[in-house]
Amino acid sequence: MTWEGHVDKIKMPYLCLAGEFDELSPLEHTERMFQAMKAPRQLVIYADSRHSVGGVPAANLGPVPSIYTAEWMAARFAAIPFTNERWFVEPTGRIVKTLFI
Repeated sequence: MTWEGHVDKIKMPYLCLAGEFDELSPLEHTERMFQAMKAPRQLVIYADSRHSVGGVPAANLGPVPSIYTAEWMAARFAAIPFTNERWFVEPTGRIVKTLFI
């Protein structure tokens, strides 16, 4: 399976929560997909986490994955705009933000 040839068809806002050490979808592939994507998007990467995000300090001290996802979806349904960003949640919970162009 590949996203190539399909990612350009995504038009709706897209959120991905990923672990830094995701063994099922290595981060370099996810990052490449997000760079190619033109839809409004946000990628949130949790330090030291694997595919099933959680159980690491970043997920406990930073945005709680399930709560953040619910709040993000509620904001989209309310048509609240957001910035195309990549977030890296450090083990301390600090969020380092960069923009997607």
